[in-house]
Amino acid sequence: MSGKGLILIGSPKPGRSTSLSIGEYLKTKLKGQGMEVLIENVGGFLKSENGPDDLLKLILDHDQIILIFPLYVDSLPWPMTRALEEVHSRVDLDKMKGKGLSSIINCGFPEASQIETATSICEMFGRRMGMRWMGGLMLGGGGAISGNTLESRGFMVRNVRKSLDIAAGNLSRGEDISDEAKHLMEKKLIPHKLYTSMGNMGWKRQGKKNKIDLNATPYAK
Repeated sequence: MSGKGLILIGSPKPGRSTSLSIGEYLKTKLKGQGMEVLIENVGGFLKSENGPDDLLKLILDHDQIILIFPLYVDSLPWPMTRALEEVHSRVDLDKMKGKGLSSIINCGFPEASQIETATSICEMFGRRMGMRWMGGLMLGGGGAISGNTLESRGFMVRNVRKSLDIAAGNLSRGEDISDEAKHLMEKKLIPHKLYTSMGNMGWKRQGKKNKIDLNATPYAK
């Protein structure tokens, strides 16, 4: 099947992000399967009056839309939410029928299950748009990637790469994302205790750098 795929990055983070790293890897794999792929950050379409119309034109010109973003408060970050709202308010729903929609969401929590609500939001959006929901991948512990390429993270993200390899094959053939790809993506990158210990060390370093006492209790009696 192959066709044309549009990867939309929804991270509000300037510069490189875990979402972009995932998107770049997936783009390469989809192109290897014969799919024509474009990757864009939705935030850029929200900076001008005509931006949302330009985004809609891109969506209408592609067969499959893949949303990639970080979890924010159990939901979508504001650039992705705003972009989808703008598209929904402008589109002729008849033109969305037959298009595929999928999501790849990462979060800083070690448990991928934290992402279930946001995945359901994407699925509901797709169904209300008349699109075909093709499934979602959920990655916990995304902070361990932190904008680095997946290739450079080596053994730690081997299951993430395997998951995306399988998903790329599924999507390029017009298939729903397989359970195998989902299960691989949900495996922990590193042990829970090690991940939280590293996260705590990171918070302490940032606190020291910004001269903030993380143990302060200014409102305590």
